[in-house]
Amino acid sequence: MNKSFYIAFTAWMVFTLALMLIGVYFTTAIFTGVVIAAIIYAFFDNYFFANKKTAKRANA
Repeated sequence: MNKSFYIAFTAWMVFTLALMLIGVYFTTAIFTGVVIAAIIYAFFDNYFFANKKTAKRANA
């Protein structure tokens, strides 16, 4: 497991609970939480924690 998964899982729990507390139907809240968590996972996995490859000098 990596950091991106933990962040996305936490976001899923927070958004699902928040949506249920404001009165959104249970299944709709879970689906919306899953969609938001998937977007957050993709962002953190591909952009935020991505290993950036830099060009090395030829004589280094």
